[in-house]
Amino acid sequence: MNDYQSERTFFSQSLKKEVEIVQQVANDAFCNSKIIAKQRIFEGKKIEVLYNYAPIGKLQFLVVSKEHRTNFSDLTSEEYVEASKIIQTLCAHYQKKGQNIAYIFHKSGKRAGQSVPHWHAHLIFSSSKIQELFGWIFTLKSMFIGITPLSDEELSKRVKELKTELVPLLT
Repeated sequence: MNDYQSERTFFSQSLKKEVEIVQQVANDAFCNSKIIAKQRIFEGKKIEVLYNYAPIGKLQFLVVSKEHRTNFSDLTSEEYVEASKIIQTLCAHYQKKGQNIAYIFHKSGKRAGQSVPHWHAHLIFSSSKIQELFGWIFTLKSMFIGITPLSDEELSKRVKELKTELVPLLT
């Protein structure tokens, strides 16, 4: 292979990779400013906290990198540290309020069940085993039947209430 063919192959592969990234971002809810605006509770330097539009229980947050990152391994150390501090602060806050069961998880890749191609951690709070059981039932229902999103009015109401409660805590 001569130099021209090598360069051509390199640029062809680079262009293909860039097109794949653009397609991912185009299909990414967390790169959509309208979705972010509807669900955003807090905006940090590198991380945002969103309220899930179809929450499991009453308190389900999404901790999302502002920059497009597909997987956990793509996060910068600054993003990881900020996300960890936010999650820690929220856990301490809700534990004081009796929400002493917290699920923190993220999925990387389609095979792991990642439905949005943008790194995000789920943070779900519960106060009792019964509430937790209903959360699991809702999760199974969502997997087999589909999700039931909140109405725009209900989502807006919850986001506004949570902003009032959490922004002073997270700033």
